[in-house]
Amino acid sequence: WPCCCRPAARATPRPLPRYVGGMTTGAQLTRGGHDAYLLVLGHPAGGAQVATSTLYRSTDDGATWSDRGEPCPQAGGPDGEVDGVAIAAGGADRVSVLCVTRQAPQQRFVATSSDHGLHFAVLNPTPGDGAGLLAGDPTTVLLVAGQSAGPAVYRSVDAGRTWQLAAGVTGGVSWVGFESRTDGRIVSADGRRIWTTHDAGAQWTAFTFR
Repeated sequence: WPCCCRPAARATPRPLPRYVGGMTTGAQLTRGGHDAYLLVLGHPAGGAQVATSTLYRSTDDGATWSDRGEPCPQAGGPDGEVDGVAIAAGGADRVSVLCVTRQAPQQRFVATSSDHGLHFAVLNPTPGDGAGLLAGDPTTVLLVAGQSAGPAVYRSVDAGRTWQLAAGVTGGVSWVGFESRTDGRIVSADGRRIWTTHDAGAQWTAFTFR
C-alpha cells in the first residue's frame, strides 16, 4: 500500500561545551524566539567549593552553544558569591535569571539581559519568602514564586524593578510558566490546583482537582 504519511524527522543531538563545575542539582532549559538557554545549577558537593551555576546560550535554535559561566553578577570578596537558580527567556534577545546570595541572610534578586545573555544588569530584590521559580518575558511580565505557605507569587511588568502580589493565588507553588505573552499557568505545591491567566498575570482563575 502506498504510504500517505511521512515519518517524523529525528532531532539531531548537539554537543555542549564541557561542564567543569562539579556536581549539579539539576538544569533548566528555556527559549525565546531563536534563542535558547540552558542553566546548569551548581552544587558545592563533589569537591567544588562554590555553588555557582553555568549558563549555556544558543542564538541559532540550538545548533551551536556557548558557555557564559555564572550569569548572576558577583558581589565580590570571599562572602560575595551569588548563584543563579532559575531562568526565563523572552523575545528580542531578552532573558532574566533569578539570583540568590549564598551567604546568610540570603537575598534574592532578578538580573536581566537584552543581548542574548552576554551581559546581565542587577535589579531590585524580589519580594516574598524563598523565591526559587521564575517565568515570563523580562520586559512584558515576570512571575517569581516560592514554596512558602503564605502568598508566594509576585508579578512585575517593568523587568523586575517593582513587584505586586498576584491576586487570587494563595499558598506555595511548584511550577509557573507562560505559553505566550498573555497565557500562563501556576501549579500549587500539592499539585491539586491550577491557576490560569489570559491577561499576562493581571487576573487568575483557579481550577481544583477533586
